[in-house]
Amino acid sequence: MLAHLTKLGQICQDTLHMSASTARGKPADQDLLLCGLQLFPYELVDEGADRVVEVAIEAYGANVLLPAVSYVPEQHPQPSGRLPHNPRRETYRTDGGSYMRLDPKHFPAGLVPPPSEESIDWEKGLSDLRRVANERGVSLVPWLPILNGRVATSGNPDLVVNASDEPVPGWLCAARPRVRAYAVALLEEVIELWNPRAVFIDRFRYPEWGPNGIVDALGCRCTICREGPGGIVGRTQAVTGLVEELAKVCAIRGVSLWLDVWPPSYARVLGQDLEQLSRYASWCKPFAYHRLGGGADLARMIRSISNDARELQRIWRALIAYFDFEEPTEFSVFEQEGFPPTWATQEFRRASQQLDLRCSLAAGIQLWQVGHDGAREAVAAALAAQPRGVIGYCYSWASKEELEAAGATLMPLLSQAPFSSW
Repeated sequence: MLAHLTKLGQICQDTLHMSASTARGKPADQDLLLCGLQLFPYELVDEGADRVVEVAIEAYGANVLLPAVSYVPEQHPQPSGRLPHNPRRETYRTDGGSYMRLDPKHFPAGLVPPPSEESIDWEKGLSDLRRVANERGVSLVPWLPILNGRVATSGNPDLVVNASDEPVPGWLCAARPRVRAYAVALLEEVIELWNPRAVFIDRFRYPEWGPNGIVDALGCRCTICREGPGGIVGRTQAVTGLVEELAKVCAIRGVSLWLDVWPPSYARVLGQDLEQLSRYASWCKPFAYHRLGGGADLARMIRSISNDARELQRIWRALIAYFDFEEPTEFSVFEQEGFPPTWATQEFRRASQQLDLRCSLAAGIQLWQVGHDGAREAVAAALAAQPRGVIGYCYSWASKEELEAAGATLMPLLSQAPFSSW
């Protein structure tokens, strides 16, 4: 495992040199165009769409809601804990299915997204949301994971293949032609069913983790990837090529493309070159979830390698050196507190320097399990990077107090007019 970590570290160190780009000028004012909030169908069913939209607007100040139209198998909330204001349940598990009835004949054989089998009426929840959003004048942008979910079942020939030549269930490879045909069909179906002004795509990358552990994050060795350049170059070319095809679908239909991406320090390792990808998008949201460690439970990933305190500290010091992170210097502190909010500011600034001038920065902030003061600090850290918008994660995991704390800072910066910056 340490050999794998060393390889990952070398990849990360290369990434730091490859990611450097010339700083681009950004507007200096703090007026925000976008205040978004991500949400799931189960909370619409459990709390009611009227209540969800009311809290999102009046407590947080949302002018855009981003409902998941499919998702991945995952326990809610992450990494642990309870849903703070759900009246029916303390935790929930999404099953990785689609919250849409899709036409199988539009998809390649074996790559038809199955409908969710969760025991909720997700169709009614999303239908109610569309009605209430229209009544309240808040915009909806469907949130669509692309390469990750129940469609990527074990035995599927289009899975990512890890550094040990093992398939990675749950992850489709962006380089494979059938996967690109599937992704195009999926996006076309979403546009047909939702008729949106924009679509917010997610999970268009290579895994940061998988069923086999850290080895799943060290590249893809499927038959297509073996023929290409490999490494970071191969992964970024595959992901950029996929997004370019999706952008063409959007352009033909007059729909804007929004991107959900990893923080820039990690992004290229997973195949996301923000400088290239942002050429195809109008908004880009790097999710710098500081308490979690980025976009995944980084502490749990490190603990999977060793439980020895000295070894954990050695691994941690190597990791922060590779990524050029300043603090915390002790793994035990990180495990308890995560990164400080200033880490998020640094990531958003890095992203801002890489984005195309036609693509606006939407700072992705962690609003759950941070407390009232922590939510205010997360917003302040985001605003320090001068984004044009903020997208909070997420309605069901954050307490009402955390949403209100964020909203108290965000709402005075927003126009009272409906969102129009597509």
